[in-house]
Amino acid sequence: MSNDNSSSKWLVGCLVAGAVAVLLCGGVVALIVFWGYQVAQQVGPQIQQQMQGVQFAAQWTPPGPDADADELLPVAVGPWSRVAHDDLAAIPELAIARDGLHGTYEGVNTKIEVYAYQVPMQDQAQLFQDALDAMESAGYTTRAQANVDMGSHHWMTFSFSPPERSGRMWWSQGWLFVMTSDVSGTDLEGFEQVYLRTIENPTNGGMNPATPEVLPLEQAAAAAEAETDETAPDDPDATETAPDDPEAAPDEPSAGEAATESAP
Repeated sequence: MSNDNSSSKWLVGCLVAGAVAVLLCGGVVALIVFWGYQVAQQVGPQIQQQMQGVQFAAQWTPPGPDADADELLPVAVGPWSRVAHDDLAAIPELAIARDGLHGTYEGVNTKIEVYAYQVPMQDQAQLFQDALDAMESAGYTTRAQANVDMGSHHWMTFSFSPPERSGRMWWSQGWLFVMTSDVSGTDLEGFEQVYLRTIENPTNGGMNPATPEVLPLEQAAAAAEAETDETAPDDPDATETAPDDPEAAPDEPSAGEAATESAP
């Protein structure tokens, strides 16, 4: 009798242990799925934002190498107005000490500092690294940054305090632009998009100079025909002459010529 009880208890114990194991495994699987969903919810928008940034940078037409202050710091950028500008372009907080231009823009409850520099490809990566190192060594109470280097395009967002400061660094095609603000909640990314579109090189109509305009076949043919018609020289003295036809009958002589030929 005792053996039967022991066997029953052992069987019940195994069943309970198996049920617990199933529940635990199911719980782990459910937890993994939940974590995966949470990660996807957070990473998905970031990846989409990065892809949009790459597409924007690829389509962006840089200003000319001789662009002046009026071109790099226009008086208006969307709803923001330029209130000051100078060539004091050093930013010690980011370890930037280069020649450039600096402008201040104001909007509704916003104030944004803009810096523009010419930075060749071989210098841009080190410039971003120096900025990261400067923020890390400053000992800020709070600090955050996100750095994305795509080779041909490079950008970084950052914030730190005190003093409270947020900003963006954006590099592409030999130009570096830095936007900073000490006003909480400033839409620096929105300003950046409008600003970069505003200072695009207008000589290309917004099209990258390395990409020639391609017309449809019918338009290209019509354009070539119109160009030929326009370039053909006009000759007022020119007269059309009919080609000689060897089979054509000779012209009959006039009455006077016939009388002359028949006279003895």
